[in-house]
Amino acid sequence: MAPASRVPFRGRPGRPDSCQTKEGPLKKLFIGYAYTPVPLGLRAWIAFSFPLIMVNGAYVVQVISDPFGWGWDLFGTATLPWTPIYPEVIPYL
Repeated sequence: MAPASRVPFRGRPGRPDSCQTKEGPLKKLFIGYAYTPVPLGLRAWIAFSFPLIMVNGAYVVQVISDPFGWGWDLFGTATLPWTPIYPEVIPYL
């Protein structure tokens, strides 16, 4: 059951509320409810991506120094060893 402040008001006579277009209350209803799932979705995406960045983030330094794998060493970091960043902490995140 929707709260009283979120219940759409009646539109034009003869048209159901679900058929309202951009000027009707259906758009306002979706915009009003979007303030909750959008930040939650972004936080879920960050929570999923954070362990990947922690494990593979050290590899980025090597790739920047040798972007095509042709043996270049532009920044002197192509020979650095790959070490994950705190892999033992990831299960607790």
